[in-house]
Amino acid sequence: MNGSHIIDKPARRSLLRWIGVAAMTLGVGTASAAIQGPSAPELEVTLLHGTKASASAIPSGWPELADPPFNAYNRYEILSTKTLALKKGSPSKESLPDGSSLEATLLDDSNPKVKFELVLKDSKGAQVSKGTYSSPKGKRFLPVSTPYKTGALVVGVKVL
Repeated sequence: MNGSHIIDKPARRSLLRWIGVAAMTLGVGTASAAIQGPSAPELEVTLLHGTKASASAIPSGWPELADPPFNAYNRYEILSTKTLALKKGSPSKESLPDGSSLEATLLDDSNPKVKFELVLKDSKGAQVSKGTYSSPKGKRFLPVSTPYKTGALVVGVKVL
């Protein structure tokens, strides 16, 4: 035997140590992912300002704004897009440009659809609108609008 296929003891110990560390690292990573579970859903909130203008303009990707009741305004401008974390039993709040606020609360995310509640409150904190929605992830819709300046403030939401 020429000994070329034999690994010396220090090299074998190094190799075994490396394999052990790699196995522990993979095991810990898998365990922490299992403990954390799936991430909580988020809600993308887009605010649009609708007005009557001589030249119509509907933002790309928002064809539903051309249909009733949103077609009462022919020009829409995207004011902002933000992401809210949905928490079960605890409202996530977003201030709106007119001083009002939008509150989103997760009710259930155990099936393919995410069920949540949206509450629109005026600048004094009085409830203006409240609705419960069930939506699959990725679907966008326009649940509420409110008067704003010389037009309407339209809220678009999408579950992420």
